Amino acid sequence: MLKDEECAGFIKDLLGRVATDQNPLVEGGDILKIYDLINSSKQGGMVRAGAPGSVAGANYALGTIATHNARIQIGVTIPSPATAAGDAPIGLHETIHHAGQHVYFDSDLAKGVSGKTHTPIEWQGRRPTGGPDDRFIYSQYWNAELKKHCK
Repeated sequence: MLKDEECAGFIKDLLGRVATDQNPLVEGGDILKIYDLINSSKQGGMVRAGAPGSVAGANYALGTIATHNARIQIGVTIPSPATAAGDAPIGLHETIHHAGQHVYFDSDLAKGVSGKTHTPIEWQGRRPTGGPDDRFIYSQYWNAELKKHCK
């Protein structure tokens, strides 16, 4: 996916919109280097949901680069088993969260996408309201745009 110029350009633009002095990019925003860093002995690596060391739920960017415990959790697709092809887009999404010293939240990334596309943040007709579903709405919103550019 990252060899595609459209995908790489989209990610570079998005990260440029969310990076701040308080939460700068790591590894210059190079997603492959960030992925390798997460999986190095300096961080927490990857875990499959349900495996030892996982947390309840599906897909997460856990910990932070700054605290040396950045980890990616990939969920299990039911009823079919998880596959490497299905894991790649999820891994990319979660790695983007870890592109800063501290995690870029779904709300940060959604606002970055909205600024780029000039579209309101909504998913399936739902907009953030300050309630508990907001994280899911933000995540689905920016992830839908990521999927358009990174196939």
